Amino acid sequence: MASVRAAWALLAGGLLFGLAAFVAGTADAAPEPNYNVRLRADFHIQVELDSFRPPVAYPGECQVSGTVAHVFRSRLSGLEVGDSIEIATPCDVALEGQPPATVADAEELESAPVIEVFLNARDGAAYEMAGSQYMALKAVTDEPMYETERAGIMC
Repeated sequence: MASVRAAWALLAGGLLFGLAAFVAGTADAAPEPNYNVRLRADFHIQVELDSFRPPVAYPGECQVSGTVAHVFRSRLSGLEVGDSIEIATPCDVALEGQPPATVADAEELESAPVIEVFLNARDGAAYEMAGSQYMALKAVTDEPMYETERAGIMC
């Protein structure tokens, strides 16, 4: 009888250890919140920027416009390479101390020749950044610069 109890105790201990290891392993693989924002976005594109329009006062909504250079993902129709596009995003200046990816850096947007961006469609023909998810680039790239797959989830 004692050997049966010992066997059950070993089995239960092993199961608990395995479950703890599994939970710890999946915690490391869990997508960061910004990854989830990118995952749900309607579009993942690169844009060659032509103009930047700041808000009347900071913080506010910046507008950037340009030409679509790459479409990496499109959940909706109507956005293709070569299309002119205008994008709105909350922005501010001097973002030190701001939570990451809550607002776009106005100075960075104004000086960027290209951005890789995740967008959501607005009413009409306008677009807005998904959670201010963009990356300023020096030039258009053939492949996305953002990580597009994590733990088997395609972004």
